[in-house]
Formats: sequence, structure tokens, C-alpha cells
Amino acid sequence: KPKKKPVFKDESRYDLFVKAISTNLQKAEPLLPQTQRMQRIGLLWKEMPVQERLKVILDYKAVMKETGVADRALIDNGPMIEVRGLKRRQGERRISAFNFFVKEMVAQVRLDSPDLEHQECMKRVGEQWKLLSKEQRAGWCFDPPDKKDHKKA
Repeated sequence: KPKKKPVFKDESRYDLFVKAISTNLQKAEPLLPQTQRMQRIGLLWKEMPVQERLKVILDYKAVMKETGVADRALIDNGPMIEVRGLKRRQGERRISAFNFFVKEMVAQVRLDSPDLEHQECMKRVGEQWKLLSKEQRAGWCFDPPDKKDHKKA
């Protein structure tokens, strides 16, 4: 008879383990690059016995429940909206003019130079952005701030 595994909604055990360990690891070694941090977490996962992994995960979930802190990914920020090909939730931070510029210009640079590495492509787009005046940059702002009702006191 197989043992029943604890059920975690939407996230794998590994995802929860990463969240539980990464914060402490980042505090302990703030200058450690993300790739190396993830490699260390992967090694911890492989070397740690299953029962210890589950304890780390359950402790993490208990702390999250006690503090009332929800995972940002689980917070409902309203319906998904699309603005000129870029998507965001209604309550999330608006899309910057630079994001719209990058989306369009990367496609254009790729057409002109299809063999160009991504890093070089982004460098060119960044250089083009720097050459724009303030007024030209403002022309790329297609996601205006949400209008909120401000009541006078």
C-alpha cells in the first residue's frame, strides 16, 4: 500500500523548498549570484533526506500561515488586461514606456540582424532608447496610470 503524499496546491514540493531556503541563503550571502544560489539549493535538495525536506516545507507553510503573508503569485490583482501586446493584471504595476519600446525594437533589430545574440540585441535597443528625447520616450507610454477616485476630506 503506497504512502499518501502531502498535497500542496499549485506548487511542487521543490518550489516550496526553494522559497523556504532561498530567503535565508540570500540573507547569509547577499553577493552570491542567483545561479549559484539556485545550484546550492539544488544540491541541498538532492543531499537532504526526504523527511527533512518535508519538515522544511511544512515549517515554511506554517510560518506563512501564522504571519498571514500570502505568496505574491497567489494574490488576486484583478482581471488580466492586455495593452498593445503586453499583459498585466489590472491591479499590478503598469507597463513602462521602455517595455513597449523594447518589445517593438527587439523585433525590428531581429529582422535586420537575425543572427545577433540576445545580449547584443538588447544592448542595441538600450542604446537606441538613450538617444530618444524625453518627449519621444513619453510617446511610448501606452499604459496610463489607473484612475482612482480621490475623495476630498
